[in-house]
Amino acid sequence: MLQSKTDQTKQELKSLISMAQTGYYPLFFKEWIDDSLGENYYQKINMVRAKKNIISTLGKLSKHKSLDRKKMALLQLAPKERKQFIQSFFKMIEYNTLENIKELH
Repeated sequence: MLQSKTDQTKQELKSLISMAQTGYYPLFFKEWIDDSLGENYYQKINMVRAKKNIISTLGKLSKHKSLDRKKMALLQLAPKERKQFIQSFFKMIEYNTLENIKELH
């Protein structure tokens, strides 16, 4: 049975977050992360907007199958859009990590 594009995007997001929680960020160059996660990035984005940014960008990347091609597609995004995606992605990682900690208590 074929998965819908939305289901594939959600599954891919879960996989990327899982990898990121172990310190592996296959879609990002270190410089992108350093540039995107300045002192006040937490103040700039809320979870609703973060999720919208992530789903939108992953939707654009979904036509590419390999992580290398997705990374190259991210390279083609406008720097501001890429920065927002990375900030949103890290906000989602933080949220999921905190949710996992709550489950342990």
